[in-house]
Amino acid sequence: MVVPERLGGAPLWEIAVLAAVLALATGVAAWRLKAGPRHIESAHRELVANLRSCRTQAVADGYHCEVAVTSPTSYRVERMLPPETPARRWTADTSSSRDILLPVGVTLSQPAGTFEFDSRGSLVNVMGRTPLTLTDSGYNGQKRVVLWPSGQVDAG
Repeated sequence: MVVPERLGGAPLWEIAVLAAVLALATGVAAWRLKAGPRHIESAHRELVANLRSCRTQAVADGYHCEVAVTSPTSYRVERMLPPETPARRWTADTSSSRDILLPVGVTLSQPAGTFEFDSRGSLVNVMGRTPLTLTDSGYNGQKRVVLWPSGQVDAG
């Protein structure tokens, strides 16, 4: 059997290399197109973990802990300091705060607000179920987190 060395003027090995490069490029492009769901998924897991961690820290340390939404694309986790007098509010300990920036294209439905957990793990000044929605504008997807006055965090 005779195997042709050329197909349309190009050696067969060049065609094989070109096919491999095209397959690789197609695989990379398909992977990049799926990046949207991964961004919102990781942002959702991180937000839920930070809320639950803040609640756990408040109970374990006997101090309040707060998650403050600072903009549609960021929030801050901070330990609270007790008031000097009983009538005053707890204040943020800025030396222990962590700022979290959401991935590009992911935003929070609530552009500002605070969620303060007390030393029993309950939310302070939250009267009912409070939903937070993460939206990925590039992928057009949403993920929800629900906070309850009891301090429970549902990953919805």
